[in-house]
Amino acid sequence: MKNYIYFLLAIVALLLVGCESGASFTVVNKSNYPLYASIGKQAEVTIPGQSTYTWDVDTDTQYFFGGEVKKKVKVRMKGETYLMFDEALESYVDTTYVYLKAGEKRNAFIWPNRAGVEIQNQSNQIMTSAKIFRHDGLVATHVVSFEDLEPGESTFSTLPPATPSNSFYYLAVIEMEDGTEYTYGDQNNILRVDEQFLVILSDPQPPL
Repeated sequence: MKNYIYFLLAIVALLLVGCESGASFTVVNKSNYPLYASIGKQAEVTIPGQSTYTWDVDTDTQYFFGGEVKKKVKVRMKGETYLMFDEALESYVDTTYVYLKAGEKRNAFIWPNRAGVEIQNQSNQIMTSAKIFRHDGLVATHVVSFEDLEPGESTFSTLPPATPSNSFYYLAVIEMEDGTEYTYGDQNNILRVDEQFLVILSDPQPPL
């Protein structure tokens, strides 16, 4: 009888040890600039360059004698020098899905794949428009635009990076609310992967 009881206790212990629930998803930002990411319905978080962030994900419980438990989780992610690329769609996206097993600890290492531009409006005027151009020395090609950037605010976008076989530089044409136009960048503003074109707008200094 005692042996039977010990056997039952051993089975119960085995079942308890074999139970797993919950998973984790860790993003390792290998770029030098922030990533903005969210999991499922959780709020978006900012992951600074060369930093990590971990989410805990609820799953059903997986038992020793049961089938494998997985949960489909929506992942949204974009960075100042990173965009997810969907091989099937052959395009950049900001949303994908992952399947997490109960008890799994998943790591996603995010390496930069883009250049970028950031505009910081430190002036007292609204920036009414900004146009970013890629210039190959002969032809300027419009890449991205921004509008209505309030004082104290900033904005960003990723940009195609230059390569040894395809070199170009970037210019930013800025217009302020008083109609004044400024141009930033020159032929030396060649951006490789994980490099950012930083434009800081400030009020003109009064003459001495």
